[in-house]
Amino acid sequence: SGRVWSRRGSRLICLADGKMREYDARDGMPGLGSMSLLEDPDGTLWFATETGLARFASGRFTLYTMADGLPDNSIRDVFRDREGTHWIGTDRGLARLTDRPISSLTSADGLVANNTYPILQDHTGDVWVGGWPGLTRYHDGKFEPAPAAYHLEKANITTLNEDREGAPAV
Repeated sequence: SGRVWSRRGSRLICLADGKMREYDARDGMPGLGSMSLLEDPDGTLWFATETGLARFASGRFTLYTMADGLPDNSIRDVFRDREGTHWIGTDRGLARLTDRPISSLTSADGLVANNTYPILQDHTGDVWVGGWPGLTRYHDGKFEPAPAAYHLEKANITTLNEDREGAPAV
């Protein structure tokens, strides 16, 4: 989109067309806390904050919280897969946001851990969710633990990438 976004304390900074614009609480921006940022192809921005999932579109902020269906307001990661689904990692489970309402997902739905943080979609389309502890794969519409051969049952997963062979690298 030609925009560069940065954070300065409690302010969000946008650099575009040689100009700087700052956003803060007066603009409706929620507190950023530990922030993860995602920009959709249409330019919509999503922020993981300590007070919920913030969306910035058409010059205004919208905050999604537990009242909207999130499992927790403390958001750790936000990820958009190839199909356009947003996956939101929280301290109490995972949320999936499509064009329908938010659906919350927890260990009762098959996640290895409710404390979810890094999210990755691999080359096959599977979505991997790191937890504290463990790693979960979303495959063919259901969650399953990472294969035992990975030996990640007790590992606290804080980063996810895909290696050259297509396996998740933590």
